[in-house]
Amino acid sequence: MSDLIHSNNPFSSVELATMRRVAGLMIPASAEYSMPSADDDAIFGMIVARAGEAAAVIKTGLGVLDNLARERQSMSYVDLDDADAGQLVEDLQGARESFMRLLMSTIVQCYYQDDRVMVALDMEPRPPFPEGYEVEQGDWSLLDPVKARDKFYRTV
Repeated sequence: MSDLIHSNNPFSSVELATMRRVAGLMIPASAEYSMPSADDDAIFGMIVARAGEAAAVIKTGLGVLDNLARERQSMSYVDLDDADAGQLVEDLQGARESFMRLLMSTIVQCYYQDDRVMVALDMEPRPPFPEGYEVEQGDWSLLDPVKARDKFYRTV
């Protein structure tokens, strides 16, 4: 995260710590598979940069998450134990679904773009285009029921 220009970072230190905690709980490191956690410095730097694109929504949601922790446990979100921190995230998934969906999507997208993660998954660490990836052909007959349905749209 050190390569982020401070003036381009819209998040406070509390918001960054809260976001890092969510990322680390969501995707922890795995020594068995040599996988870093999502709160790894390089990955988290990508997460912060991408989250900045939707800073208003994410900042609001992180504030709600931290405030909820203070209301329920009288401590900040980052100071909660893993079980309580995870429970708060689950509770917010229903109440603030758009925030959690956005944050989780951002975390996952950045995580799976990291070269170390791609190598651990036996993938070449490169963008998908222009070379693309080989996709195994499936059973196209599975679409027959969909093709046989009546039209449910208006022809324009």
